[in-house]
Amino acid sequence: ATKALKSVGAQLIAVGENPIDKIWSDRPAPSDAKLIVLGDEYTGQGSAEKRAAVADWLSEKGLDGAILSALDSVAWAFNIRGDDVSRTPVALSFAVINGDGTADFYVEPDKLTDEVRAHLGNAVRLHPRSAFAPALEGMKGKKIAVDPERAVAAIFDKLASGGAEIVPLRDPTVIPRAQKNTVE
Repeated sequence: ATKALKSVGAQLIAVGENPIDKIWSDRPAPSDAKLIVLGDEYTGQGSAEKRAAVADWLSEKGLDGAILSALDSVAWAFNIRGDDVSRTPVALSFAVINGDGTADFYVEPDKLTDEVRAHLGNAVRLHPRSAFAPALEGMKGKKIAVDPERAVAAIFDKLASGGAEIVPLRDPTVIPRAQKNTVE
């Protein structure tokens, strides 16, 4: 989008505050629905296996991490489901899958139950959703895959301002999600 705008002499300018927030006086409160674990008996593959496959993909491409900003990608990668979006079993969240198979998961802490924490294990670091933007700015010198079709401009801006090398690639969960295993 930035290149297309530039070609006609325009540019995107980020605003400090969402203007919709100023006029939406009866905005509903964010969902406080808890996450649930979707067991391997339904997925056919554990979350650690999925993250390891993404880590292999990252290694093949010489990358340090991949941003998952599509809610269905995050749900698939961690084998979790939520109830934050009407008729869609996802939670408002973000994730970074790292080259070593670990992950950083950005979701509101009150959505996490003991069962979900145990399911995610020690290889998944948990952070409040509000910590995502500052984390992007802290990726200086890292080569990070970001899907231009699934990530908003702010993700690119925060990574760039923090000194990360942005590699525009398709979300590494898209093809594996489309290839169903026998259990699915």
